[in-house]
Amino acid sequence: MNERGRELEKLYKENKNNIPLMKKELARYLKEGKATNNLFLIGAVNYYEAMLSYRKGLRVNMLTQALKAVSIFDETEDYDMIALCNNILGVAYVAQENYQMALASYEKVLRIVRANKKSRISKISVNNNIADCYYQMGDYKKSLKLVVQCFNKTIKKNPDAHEGIVIYGINLADCYESTDNLDKAWETLLLTEEHLEGADNIMLVSVYYARRACVAYHAGKVEEGNRCMDKVFELANSGVDTYEMHRDLEKIAKQLPQIGELDRMKKIMQILDDYARKSNHVLDKIIACRVRSEYQRAMKLDPDAFATYMELFRLYEQRKEEEKSVQLLVQKKTEATNKEIKRLVERVHQREAEAITDRLTGLYNKRGAEEKIPLLCGKSGGMVIVLDLDNFKLVNDLYGHETGDKVLSGFAEILRSKCRPGDIPCRIGGDEFLVYLKTAMDERGASILAENLNVQVLELCRKLTSEDFKIPMGVSVGGVRIPEQGEKYERLFAFADKALYQVKQNGKHSYKLYDTDLYGEKVKPEDLEKELNHMLTICGERGDVRSAMWVGQEAFSWIYRFVERFCNRHNCSVTKVLLSVTYTGKKEAEEYMEAVYQFGCTLQNVLRKNDVILQCCSNCFLLLVPEMEEEHMESVLTRIKEAWKDSEYHDVVRIGYSEKASVYGFDKEKKKAYSRETSGGGIL
Repeated sequence: MNERGRELEKLYKENKNNIPLMKKELARYLKEGKATNNLFLIGAVNYYEAMLSYRKGLRVNMLTQALKAVSIFDETEDYDMIALCNNILGVAYVAQENYQMALASYEKVLRIVRANKKSRISKISVNNNIADCYYQMGDYKKSLKLVVQCFNKTIKKNPDAHEGIVIYGINLADCYESTDNLDKAWETLLLTEEHLEGADNIMLVSVYYARRACVAYHAGKVEEGNRCMDKVFELANSGVDTYEMHRDLEKIAKQLPQIGELDRMKKIMQILDDYARKSNHVLDKIIACRVRSEYQRAMKLDPDAFATYMELFRLYEQRKEEEKSVQLLVQKKTEATNKEIKRLVERVHQREAEAITDRLTGLYNKRGAEEKIPLLCGKSGGMVIVLDLDNFKLVNDLYGHETGDKVLSGFAEILRSKCRPGDIPCRIGGDEFLVYLKTAMDERGASILAENLNVQVLELCRKLTSEDFKIPMGVSVGGVRIPEQGEKYERLFAFADKALYQVKQNGKHSYKLYDTDLYGEKVKPEDLEKELNHMLTICGERGDVRSAMWVGQEAFSWIYRFVERFCNRHNCSVTKVLLSVTYTGKKEAEEYMEAVYQFGCTLQNVLRKNDVILQCCSNCFLLLVPEMEEEHMESVLTRIKEAWKDSEYHDVVRIGYSEKASVYGFDKEKKKAYSRETSGGGIL
């Protein structure tokens, strides 16, 4: 049950006797549920409306509302609410004397309760309801067996459940009396009496005394029966609802003429007549008529008794017609309910689908991937691959977002064409995609996939722009196999993303399959020296470069933080320079891109090999120049300017710059470290 369900439950517990307030609040919740297509809220409101109808004795309303609640929750997996709704539906069928349908509802509740130990409905209470159905159908032995279990188990396992014990005790005494075991019936009632005060339910107290009076009269204990009946009359006069004891009152009324208690019989008749007039329900009228006819016969009022019999026959005919009309009404309301529920379910499913679908491409979005793929990773094996469109930002910058969206949509179609049944393609970010593959690929398969994707995405871009499309568009792919590298989606995604990052760091437009062996610490202690020499050799080979380092964002960030700390500690200087490339000629995407690239190459060749370059914002370069004196920085900028004059794009490109130098030192006289910053800028 969700938070709104708990709100409704609390509202009902606190205000179930304040029916006007409950109706107002339930109407508010229902309006909210329909406005937000909240199936749970709509179903819960119908459940509590059925509960209110039960308390008011509105049998037809209770049945209609219970059917609607069951129909709604059957479309969900909230088994707790399904059980509660089917339970009240069973009660509604019992009120209509349709015990077979009630049994079917209770059996469904019992199956749910058996499968879900945390259900709010106890198995004992369901068995008690089932026992009541068997009792009404005349199978007293089966009913007795079930109620004995309910009563004994509750007293033994939950002795403080006073209300439940009283209910089961009353029903058990009824079963014993029906099988003429009056001693057991009386013994049960005496044991039940101990829990009356703890039950704190005045209506239940009145039902208990009616049952006790019935057994007492049957056993010949007239004084005890009279005492209990006087208690019942007292409670009835105080306004207690008498519906639950009508069966006992009718049984008592039949016994009273034999012992000359006609005054008490008359009081019972008046109680039943008053209730029948108030409820205007044919079943209540039938019970009242039966008792009235018995009273009139006992009083020798034969003409009145005959008239009552004629009214009773008419009521029986009315009941037959009413059963037909009730069934027809229920059928119509059920059909209308099913249509409404179908419409609501479709709207809910549509919204759920929209919530996990990327609008642009029609693929699952990040939320959709997180909902669908984890289930498959844990049971089906396969592979997770993460894909990133290389240099996609340049397409947006140079051709506009409309073209960029077409590229994304087109790439989504390419991915779909590569997928087999069971594969799940997703778009999880701007230009980032993810695919769950039901069947894992080997190195060769991953290589072919990456190669094909790179060819097709470039063809797509040329088709959308022109054949002279010069942006180095492509696809980087990182993959991880299941279950070799794990089965948890979060872990697999992190591994695939790590493999993708390696591709990005090594030239893009390629693939990498994650392998834990490459990341695991497998080196033994005795091999450390050998491994160190090996790694230094590799680093030395890769580091033999005479030009500046042109790196990506993450690498630049790490280097920047290290250089700042180093210079601060060792009293060195570091200069940061931001250069911008502004194209002043006729803006052609290919030329503009090429000009930016050529300027980056110029920087790499002019600067020292310990200087660092980062391309950012598509047309800017951030330089990190350590160990450079302030007066020498101007000469560096001059060398860049002179070198750029040799470029074919010199006349159509303007270079702007902004610099900031951080100088760290130590004042020997003051014995104190210091730092200062200078800044400048201009056009080269």
